[in-house]
Amino acid sequence: MENIIIIGILIAAIIIGVIYTVKHFKGESSCCGGGSSVKAKKKKLKNVIARKTITIEGMTCDHCKNRVERVLNQMDGVAGKVNLSKKQAICLCAACAAKSVTYVM
Repeated sequence: MENIIIIGILIAAIIIGVIYTVKHFKGESSCCGGGSSVKAKKKKLKNVIARKTITIEGMTCDHCKNRVERVLNQMDGVAGKVNLSKKQAICLCAACAAKSVTYVM
C-alpha cells in the first residue's frame, strides 16, 4: 500500500513538471521570476550613424524585455528598443559610440 502512495505522488509530480515545462517553452510562464513593472527609460540620440538589428533568444516576458532595453540604454551613445514578439532589439549608435561599441554575440 505504501508503494502505491509513493508511486502516485511521483506520477503527480511528473505530470505537474511536464505541464509547467510545456508552458515555459510556449512562452506562457515567467522565465526569470522577474515580474517587476519597472520600465526602461526612453533614450533619444543626436547624430545617429548606425542602426543594428540584433536577434535575442530566450526572452519570454516583459521583465526580460525591460532588462535588455535598460542595459542597451545605459550604454553611452547607444539607444535600444526591444520587440518581444519578434525577439529582436533595434540599436541606434551615435557618432561618438560607433568606434567604441563592441558587439558580443
